[in-house]
Parts: sequence; structure tokens; C-alpha cells
Amino acid sequence: MPLLFQEAAVNVPTMLTSAVVESTLVAPSFERILQNLSHPVLALSAEGSVTYANAAAEASFGGWIIGLNIRDIFCGFALSSMSATQGSSIVLTTKQDLTYDALLTPLGDGQFVVDLRSSAEQDGPAIAADLDDLTGLAKRNMFMLRLAGALAKGDGSAVAVHCLDLDRFKMINDTLGHGIGDLLLKKVADRLSSVCRKGDIVGRLGGDEFVVLQRGVHEPADAEKLASRMVDLVGRTYVLSGHTINIGVSVGVALRGEVTQARDMLRNADLALYEAKRSGRGRYRLFETGMDDLLHKRREMEIDLRRALALKQFELNYQPFLDLQSDTCIGFEALLRWKHPVKGNIPPLDFISLAEENGLIVKIGEWVLRTACLEAMSWPGEMIVAVNVSPLGTVRSSVREVMMMERKGPSHGYRQRAFGPASG
Repeated sequence: MPLLFQEAAVNVPTMLTSAVVESTLVAPSFERILQNLSHPVLALSAEGSVTYANAAAEASFGGWIIGLNIRDIFCGFALSSMSATQGSSIVLTTKQDLTYDALLTPLGDGQFVVDLRSSAEQDGPAIAADLDDLTGLAKRNMFMLRLAGALAKGDGSAVAVHCLDLDRFKMINDTLGHGIGDLLLKKVADRLSSVCRKGDIVGRLGGDEFVVLQRGVHEPADAEKLASRMVDLVGRTYVLSGHTINIGVSVGVALRGEVTQARDMLRNADLALYEAKRSGRGRYRLFETGMDDLLHKRREMEIDLRRALALKQFELNYQPFLDLQSDTCIGFEALLRWKHPVKGNIPPLDFISLAEENGLIVKIGEWVLRTACLEAMSWPGEMIVAVNVSPLGTVRSSVREVMMMERKGPSHGYRQRAFGPASG
């Protein structure tokens, strides 16, 4: 369906045209017919001013609308673009983002009668299919349609897109089960809907990803205010089926700027979301020019990181532990290093967070544990080895396997191994 309007020639019933013509002449019988219709009917002057509106039109568009210009009701609609001799069918969108299928019939002298039918009445099943079964929020297709419609109106500077991702939601699902996870998603949806204004669109893209189309954004502070309120409200405690749950939310915000396509605006919000998560989660970030470059570098880093394990580009450096009383070395701390063939030595701070996000930290952690323990088995005497372990990469089965491997190793004076976090 077109986003704002699309013109096409149609055969408009002449009965409706005659009725409106008569109504403009204040014929009582036709006036009663029009007033009892369940859908809006308007008559327009050559300048686009509303000269007649039936009761349904007044109820739909906020009361007395005679004298208003059609552009005051339907943004971006130009009456001059309509054929003055042939009926037309178009789709119009109000400032409240409601869509109507409209039949326009010329009355002569540049005047038109407009018969309006709500798109929701004709596309009920399709709209139901565009709503998320769990939360009742808009799905991606519906959200993108509304966003594209808002951008096409020409007042796109007055909208903002917020991309939201719940922090620690996977842990809730894994520990308390998907039933509690679903209840939590419903509560989050309720809180987001409550903090948004009428006319804003709240959607769920899937999983724990939500999105908001905010209207009336006249300056960045308006979008920041809503983002801050969502971070605060979603981050408050939940009590579900006897469980006390605390989560957070990260928010990426994109303003219109020079963007004309809905997909580009959503992408900008997603880039800002990534930066919010990278900055520590539980916060919001506005999209800034240059975040595209950061995403490109991140993708390159992720590809290189996947290759690093296979190509054996990781190595361990060892920092000694000294017993100050005896002035002897009692063990070593294993420090992970990445020797990139082009970029040289890359410190852990530059790639560990990315490895945690994409799950590579598990394999990297397994490699570090095995390598450190195998090398420590060759050390003389009773030595300790400390290994940097990411909480997200600690795998119990891997630790058990390493310990079993060590027990089967040769007897060479090795006695103790210590695993724990250590600064690198």
C-alpha cells in the first residue's frame, strides 16, 4: 500500500456526487443521508478549504473543521495534483498517522467531494497480522510503514526513532525460564506504551528488541527526554510470579536530519544503540556522524577475530608472581595477546568486549585455559598459574576437562593451579 498517496483513475459512483452537490445546496433529504453515513465525507473548494463535513468527518478529525484547509488534516496532500475532470483514488494519512482510502470526485470549478474510508476497516485481518502476538505491539512491517509515512509527509524533522535492547534478558530466560521471560516482555511493552504519547508508535522487532517512533520532536532534547524516561522506567524492579527481577535497557536514538528513507533512519538508531551498549549499557546515545565508520571497523575486527583462532594468532605472555618475604617467584599470571599480521599487537581491551558480544569469548576462553595449563605443567616445583577469565566466557565443562587433563599429566612436581580474574 502507498505510504502517503497514490493517484489512480476510478469510476466514482455518481449517486455520491449528486448527493454531495445537493448537500452543498442545503437539500434537507441529502443532508440527512450524509449526516447518517458512518464514514467521513468532505466537500472542498478550489483552494482546498473544507466547505462541508458530515458528522462522521467531524468526529474523526476533531470537531468543527469547516474552513480548514485539507492540508491541515492530511499532511502533504496537494489538491492541485488531482485531475479536475476525472475521479481519483488515493491514500491519505493524517497527522495522527491514521490512513484513509479516499475517493475524489470533481464537482466543477476546481471543487471536489471526498469520500473517506478508514484503511483499518478494510484491512483488519492484515493489521491484526502486523501486531505482535505476545505484546500486541506493532511488528516490523507495520512500524516501517508508519515511519515511512511520517517521513513522506514532509515534516520528518518532527520525528525520532528509538531502538531499544534489554540488558541481561538472556540471563532471565536461561535461569527463570521462557514463561517468566514472556511475562517480562509484556511488562516492558506496557511500560514503554505508558511513557509514550498518543500518536507515538511502539513496536517489537523480535526477541528483546523494541522500537519507538516518537512524534513532535522539535529539538534533540525532546528525544533525549523520552529516551531517558524509558531507560529509567524499564530499569525499575519487576515482580513476576514471586520473582524479583532487575534488568536494564540500552537505547539508540536517531533524528531525521537528511535521512529520507525509513530503513536508513532505523539503521542510524541501531548504530546509536550499539554505541550505547558499548559505552556500558543502561543508557542512551544519539546517532552521530561517524558511527558508520565505527560499525565498519567493528565488522572488520569481528572477521579478523574469527580468523585469529584458526590461524593461531593468539599467544600468552606471563607476568611473574613474587613472594616478597622470600623474594622468590611462586607462579605466573597468563595474559592474552593478539598478534595481528597487519595491525600488529592488539591489546585485550580492543577486542574482548566484541568477543563477548558475538560469543567468541567462549572458544577464546577455552584456548587460554588449555594453553596456560599445558605450559604450566612444564614448570618446575610448585607453581601457581592465574588466568584472566571473562564471566561471560567461563564454561564449567571446559574447566573440568582441563583439570582432568592435568590429573593425567606426568609427575614433574606440578601441584597447584589457580583460576581467577586477573588484570591484564
